[in-house]
Amino acid sequence: MQFFEPDPNVKFNYTVEYSNRNGDIVFQSDTEENAYSVETPITAQKKEIHGYAWSLEDSGTTPAEYNYSGTAVPVGQFNGTTGAFAGTMPGQDATVRYRYQVD
Repeated sequence: MQFFEPDPNVKFNYTVEYSNRNGDIVFQSDTEENAYSVETPITAQKKEIHGYAWSLEDSGTTPAEYNYSGTAVPVGQFNGTTGAFAGTMPGQDATVRYRYQVD
């Protein structure tokens, strides 16, 4: 059996996007290019968007899961109370999407 170690020299893009519920209005999108290597901790925080309320059930990540060490697991989780996101960088570009519905 082979074991693979993450290569810290290989970096992927990390995007945090804030948009309306179906994603057709993007309020803000920030991409850090070549920012993180696989298995690096990633975080994000919800923003207050005037006239909108954050929707936990509509928010998510791309990819939703990643196979880090033989098992696919979620890239991260949102705190339903504070809106903070905490996760682990997958071995590919990743996006955290905060979705909002009209308040």
